[in-house]
Amino acid sequence: MEFFDVYNSDRTKTGFKCERGKEPPSGGYRLVVHICIFNSKGEMLIQKRQPVKHAFPDMWDLSAGGSVISGETSAEGAQRETLEELGLKTDLSQKTPHLTFCCENIFDDYYIINRDIDLDELILQESEVSEVKWADLEEIIEIMKKGVFVPYKEGLIKLLFELKDSRGAR
Repeated sequence: MEFFDVYNSDRTKTGFKCERGKEPPSGGYRLVVHICIFNSKGEMLIQKRQPVKHAFPDMWDLSAGGSVISGETSAEGAQRETLEELGLKTDLSQKTPHLTFCCENIFDDYYIINRDIDLDELILQESEVSEVKWADLEEIIEIMKKGVFVPYKEGLIKLLFELKDSRGAR
């Protein structure tokens, strides 16, 4: 059983924990990370979620992501999710998110990694990821229009592509 830390609206830990799969108490927030991996051709690595996933089954998604578990920092959660889902080691210890959104009861942190990766070397987490591929912005928008990409706002995807060559917040 996993737990996540509950934050207040100022993104300060409240000292409370909530069981994964449950909503934080009223006025509480949880922390979620998204990792976007871009190659030198400007394409993003996208993953297809397993059809058995509760949320957005059998849909294409960003490179990796998930909830930060209790005791982890945002960067540690992003590293763990990337390793679990893709078998890819990353060092984000000196990085801050390129982008953070707060919506409803979630802080969403977006990390961008620029790295050429041989897809055959990835070790996909069978319970989470069914396949991966590289896609440019136009292909992702087309997949979104077909209704088979997790329903992010199109503007967010475009912004992630715009930010791919920036250094992130410091």
